[in-house]
Amino acid sequence: METIRTYLDNMFQTWPQTEEVLKIKSELLSDMTDKYNEMKAEGKSENEAVGIVISEFGNIDELMHEMGVSRQEEPDDAYRNFRHVDKEEAESFIRVKEGNGKRIGTGIASILFGVAGLTLLTSAVENIPGGEDGFLGRIMSLSGLLLLIFCIIAGVALFIYSDTQENRYKYLKNAFHIDDSLRNELMLRREDGHSAYTISVIMGVCLCIASAIPVISVSFLAPDNDFMGAVALTLTLTLIGAAVYLFVSFGEKKEAYDKLLQEGDFTIEKKKKNKIIGMVASIVWPIATAVFLLRGFLADDWASAMVIYPVVGILFAAFSAAVKSRA
Repeated sequence: METIRTYLDNMFQTWPQTEEVLKIKSELLSDMTDKYNEMKAEGKSENEAVGIVISEFGNIDELMHEMGVSRQEEPDDAYRNFRHVDKEEAESFIRVKEGNGKRIGTGIASILFGVAGLTLLTSAVENIPGGEDGFLGRIMSLSGLLLLIFCIIAGVALFIYSDTQENRYKYLKNAFHIDDSLRNELMLRREDGHSAYTISVIMGVCLCIASAIPVISVSFLAPDNDFMGAVALTLTLTLIGAAVYLFVSFGEKKEAYDKLLQEGDFTIEKKKKNKIIGMVASIVWPIATAVFLLRGFLADDWASAMVIYPVVGILFAAFSAAVKSRA
């Protein structure tokens, strides 16, 4: 139901808020609500019901013309100067965001894989003849470092490439407008993909929770076995990497639709708050990563270093919620 209300708000945002227009909007909301309830009563899912209602709504300009309503006021100067985004641009942006989701997810997973590989190889050195002072030990230690460096390079390269791809659509950070027919189509497509997004979030959360199992298991079963601890940490990082990939790859696609529809975190008001959050994130997370790596390398304590990310994550989530809740 909230989707329908938001859809109507967006459809009428360029029309003068006269008594006649507001009355028509209220009547349409009532009709669409009745249709939605009718579809639900027939056994349709929420996404199907919303899709049917929106598809039957049609073009707002054509509808208002049929009802004999004209624009008594022209949109304000700010709206006339908004950039118009056509279907081709929107489709291109969605493709870029989908690709970026996969690239960024892969980049993050790559870095985690590098950390896991270094931890595993460093720990394995202690169990081979000659230890870390032997030739084979030095080879394995060097391989671990090279693996980490290679994975970081690959991850950063993917991040930079993704950023350059999205920079072509910088204008979407400012106010813009799209045709009603395109808005209608985008909303339907977003609703169709809502189930896949929800499943990806559920799976990602489950993987994050499950990532604690290897470390907890080893702490109980083999607390003094450093190699088993390294194996457990490797499994933990692998599960976290898979979860992050799901969050980012599906999240970027959903974000593309929200951004084009200027809904959720991409309304004009929230864009300002997101800019503040983004600036803080660009400082906090690199520092957290640096502390994580320094703790791991200098103290040789990767297990406790892992605590840095959940702690920073919780604090950053609280900060983000505080910023967004401000009037």
